[in-house]
Formats: sequence, structure tokens, C-alpha cells
Amino acid sequence: MEAGRRSEVGRHKELKERLLRPFPSHEPKPNSKDEEGRSKANPRRSCEAMNRQ
Repeated sequence: MEAGRRSEVGRHKELKERLLRPFPSHEPKPNSKDEEGRSKANPRRSCEAMNRQ
């Protein structure tokens, strides 16, 4: 049970890092409509990502 929880945390951390990392050139960038939607849905996260860069 503990190991399962630990892997969940690791996966969450990995996803978070992927969100904060700038998009690699080979990956298509999200279009501005998606960006606006995401920033409206969770403005705090986008602010944190911007401050980190």
C-alpha cells in the first residue's frame, strides 16, 4: 500500500515538472485558446509557472 502511494506521488511530481517545463520544440505548442482556458481555470498555477521561468 505504501509503495503504491509513493508511486502516485512520483507520478504527480513528474506531471507537475512536465507542466512547468517549457514545451520541447518537437512537441506541438498548445494554441492560445487552450492557454487562455487553462489560465482561466487555474490562474495561480500559470502565475507560478511564469514566475519560475
